[in-house]
Amino acid sequence: MARNISVKVSTAKVIKALEDKLDNAKKAEVSNEKKRKEYEKVEKAYAKQVADLAIKQIAKAQVSADKNWRDEVYVRFEFPANTISIPEKPQMELEQELALYEVREIENAIRILKMTDEEVVNASTFNKVAQYL
Repeated sequence: MARNISVKVSTAKVIKALEDKLDNAKKAEVSNEKKRKEYEKVEKAYAKQVADLAIKQIAKAQVSADKNWRDEVYVRFEFPANTISIPEKPQMELEQELALYEVREIENAIRILKMTDEEVVNASTFNKVAQYL
């Protein structure tokens, strides 16, 4: 059975923790952008590798083609089972980012907490910001 926890947390510590959360979120955004750009290169190399494997076995493929209303041509190659063995597709692992509304809520909480003269954060306020810590 869960019990209520009764703790008094320093306002300065809560502000610091929220500011750290925002800093980590900004670092995650920068890191994820680098990972996305890196992944684009890796994905292009993967696509080329698969295309090279398919071209070697193109004679065994069943080909279909379509043209859409924008004059784009789609060509589909279907290979019989076990004709080619493609490598595992590369994966992209991103760090968790905060949504825009979460950033705004954290920034608002920091502004409000900086305006208070209270040395400790009351339980209801702490419950509201605890999800971001």
